[in-house]
Amino acid sequence: MKKRVIALVCLAAICFGMLPMSSAQAAVSRAAPATPPGRWVNTSSISLNITFSSGTASCTGRIYGFSNVNKIEATFELQKKNASGSFDPYYTWPKVTVNSDYLSWSGSRSVSTGVYRLQVIAVVTNTSNISERIVTYCEKEYK
Repeated sequence: MKKRVIALVCLAAICFGMLPMSSAQAAVSRAAPATPPGRWVNTSSISLNITFSSGTASCTGRIYGFSNVNKIEATFELQKKNASGSFDPYYTWPKVTVNSDYLSWSGSRSVSTGVYRLQVIAVVTNTSNISERIVTYCEKEYK
């Protein structure tokens, strides 16, 4: 009976959006106060990627806004995993701003072996001057 009550309470919490629907949403929410994926008002999608070659990390990011978006600001940061398992800033590129519904960015940096994370903090604004702040990332290991 006790397990059934707990299960019903958890189900109700999920239905009303009180608990994250996935671990990816939980990671975004813990990283910063940001809108979780799937609930974005202005943003259609964000694509991030890291590739490694000969000691260089090549990073790319694309942010797609809906058609009513007229400004995207984004700061891209490469982070490296430390011995305790958390990520430290490795390199932060200057903020990029476009007066458009699409932002495409690329950057590179020399790296050594380790686990890296490319994080973006984006502010996407529509023509009604409604902005949303999004924090998301991708991770990859360089061996």
